[in-house]
Amino acid sequence: MRDRTYEFVQLDVFTQTPLAGNPLAIFTDARGLNDGEMQALAREMNLSETTFILPRDAATEAQEGKKVRIFTVETELPFAGHPTLGTALHLYASESNLNRSSEITLNLKAGKVPVRFTAELDKAGRERVDGQVFGEMRQCDPEFGSEFPREEIARVIGIAAEEIPSEWPIQSVSTGLTFTIVPFRSTFFVPSGAKADSKLELECSFTVAKTLRQGQQLVAPRVGWSSTASQKVTSRW
Repeated sequence: MRDRTYEFVQLDVFTQTPLAGNPLAIFTDARGLNDGEMQALAREMNLSETTFILPRDAATEAQEGKKVRIFTVETELPFAGHPTLGTALHLYASESNLNRSSEITLNLKAGKVPVRFTAELDKAGRERVDGQVFGEMRQCDPEFGSEFPREEIARVIGIAAEEIPSEWPIQSVSTGLTFTIVPFRSTFFVPSGAKADSKLELECSFTVAKTLRQGQQLVAPRVGWSSTASQKVTSRW
C-alpha cells in the first residue's frame, strides 16, 4: 500500500458513552485494496471486526445497497451484528439532512441487510454520530443446516447427554453467520445467584469438536434452556 492513503474512522457501537460498547474501525473508501491488504489492515486495527466500504455509482447502490466487507483479525465474515449496525450508522450520519434516508441497505457477503434508523426529534439536525439514533436491522432469512447427535455434543461441552432434551434438535442455523443451537433442560451450569449477563461455566473440548465436525460446520455453540414454570426460553453464548 505504498504511496496510498486510506481514511478510517472508529466508532463505539451499542453505547452512548465514548470509549465503551463494541469498538469498530471503518475504512470509508476501500477501493483499490485487495483481500490480503484488507486482512492486514484488520489485523493492524486489532479490533474484533473492521469494515471496508466499497462505494459504487448511485444507481447501483440504490438497487443493490452499499457494498461492505467485514474482517476479523483472522478472516472475513459474511455477516456480523455490531459491524453492520455501526457501518450503517456511519453511512446514515454521513448523508446530508436533505438527502438522508431513514434506511441504509448494506450489501454484505451474506446478502442485502437493510438497517432502519429512528432519530430523536431534538437531535435530528446534528451532523455527527453521537448515539442519538436507534438502528434496527432486518437480517437474512434463517437457513437451517446440519443436525448433531446429543451424545457427541455433550462430549464436546462436557456434560451428561441427559441434560440436552431429545425433543429439540441440535442444529446449525444461519441468518448470515452460522451458529449451532444447543438446548438445555435447565440452568444447572449457571452459578447460583449469577446475573442474567454472566458467562457460562462450560468447558468445551475443541479436540472433540474438531473430530465431530468432519467437514460439517460446528461453530460457536449457542445454548438455551426452557422453564416450565414461566413458559419462557432463554439463550446465552
